[in-house]
Amino acid sequence: MFLTIGSLKGSPGATTISVGLAALWPGEAAVMVEADPAGGDLAARFGGCVEPGLTTLAAAGRSGARAVLSEHAQLLPVGVSAVLAPPGDAAAAAVGALATSGRTVLAGNPVVVDLGRVSQGGAGMALAAASDMFLLVIRPTVEEQAQLAARLPWLVAATSGRLSLVLAGGGPYSARQITDAYGLPVAAHLAWHEGTAGVLSGRTTSRFWRSLRLARQLSVLAGDLEAAPVRPFVSRPAGATR
Repeated sequence: MFLTIGSLKGSPGATTISVGLAALWPGEAAVMVEADPAGGDLAARFGGCVEPGLTTLAAAGRSGARAVLSEHAQLLPVGVSAVLAPPGDAAAAAVGALATSGRTVLAGNPVVVDLGRVSQGGAGMALAAASDMFLLVIRPTVEEQAQLAARLPWLVAATSGRLSLVLAGGGPYSARQITDAYGLPVAAHLAWHEGTAGVLSGRTTSRFWRSLRLARQLSVLAGDLEAAPVRPFVSRPAGATR
């Protein structure tokens, strides 16, 4: 499963969810790839190094061969093997390079790619379009639904039916209401827990985070995603919308 995760505005928890899913992925261990063009935060938060990392992975992808992700990854304290992005503009260059080879480099591995905020025509959306599934994280609020509605046509077109929502935290709208309104499946509605999120984002530590509700929900989601049938991938010419 080549899974991408992103958001539209604000910080609804895409990075936290990406780390959690990779940590709790069933079967063969998943690798988390931090591919936010705005720059990486996990190296600073967890005390890791940015090389080897996203920059070296992007460089390896230029050869056209499938990369060995473990050669570019580091083990985070939460038990996740992660390819970390550098801070600043270097991350955008690396994501841009990876966007041209992402399917070759990443497909076939259990991999969870954090795209940060996605934008129409951006490198993050190129990776989302190449992935087996794109999870868009939003809060179930009226403001975030307005952002979703404004971008829905190009999100659906770019992902060719591989787009699902993840609702993060509380709000006045249920998963059923949002699915009925936008015609998108909701893969999970996660009850946010700051303690668990703090561990997964490198801000706090806890030996017991896997037993907490958010971690249990992420574990269920990881199992559902791993068991989901993967649709055959069909490459589209550049500029195509469907």
